[in-house]
Amino acid sequence: MGFEYRYPVLAQTPLGNVVFEPITQLIARPSQTSIPSLVNLDAQSLVFDDSTLFDWSKYSGYDRFETGTRLNYGGQATMSFSNGGYINAMGGQSQQVAGANAYSMADAANVGLASGLNTRTSDYVGRVVVAPASFMNFTAKGRFDKDTMSARRLDMLATFNFNPFTLGLQYANYASQQQIGFDVRRQGLSAMTRWDITKNYYLTSTATFDMSRGGIYDAIYASSANKSFFATALWGVGGGYNDECMNVAVNYSSIYQPWYTGSTRNDTFYLSINLRTLGEAKFNASPGRMLNDGISGK
Repeated sequence: MGFEYRYPVLAQTPLGNVVFEPITQLIARPSQTSIPSLVNLDAQSLVFDDSTLFDWSKYSGYDRFETGTRLNYGGQATMSFSNGGYINAMGGQSQQVAGANAYSMADAANVGLASGLNTRTSDYVGRVVVAPASFMNFTAKGRFDKDTMSARRLDMLATFNFNPFTLGLQYANYASQQQIGFDVRRQGLSAMTRWDITKNYYLTSTATFDMSRGGIYDAIYASSANKSFFATALWGVGGGYNDECMNVAVNYSSIYQPWYTGSTRNDTFYLSINLRTLGEAKFNASPGRMLNDGISGK
């Protein structure tokens, strides 16, 4: 059972229209505590940020769910300009009011621990979006410690749409989360491009640079020859066809795996076919496996 309250307030200024919207949610559930002992297959990913603050359940699936009574509160404000640009800001916090806090209960994947929700009063989350024109967008979002306001999770994104070309850039900086296997702070930079060749055909490319392999992180990657500050952690290329009835995508990616004792890269081909009314089929394979299967077949 839950209650949600929103009250948008509109104001007109010489710069543009401003909408301020306070938001409050109160969700009550039983204090069921037996779920963490069961198998968790579809709720192993949990990111607490502005996009999940007002979700009635912040888990990614149904094998885990919130327990007890939780209060989510915050607000957002948007200023819209006459040229189509806008500025949006949003922030808030979550509070376990009563009952057991599911996010502090460990399971096989330790989902919830070190998430910012595992204490009765959560960390702060927020975002700022600046879009001065329709073809560019800048976003800064993060999670901040409830006591010290230090950044636990920080993402900065920029998108430029020069039709038919699209460019996206993202910088990420995440604090260590030892309970779920990340012993040091992680930071990286990624870039994405897309070229719409025609209305239906397109090409894409992506690259991610791991910026955690220099300085104090050298010891972690001591056995790796790829320790530069802008070491390539992932790169990929692809293309596809898309219309109102179907989507076909072919991609190739190469991902660096410093924890793996064999090959340090995982190279994979992906094929995805999505028929809007019939369903979706996916296929992926590594070049090495495809080569070995071919040799074995001979």
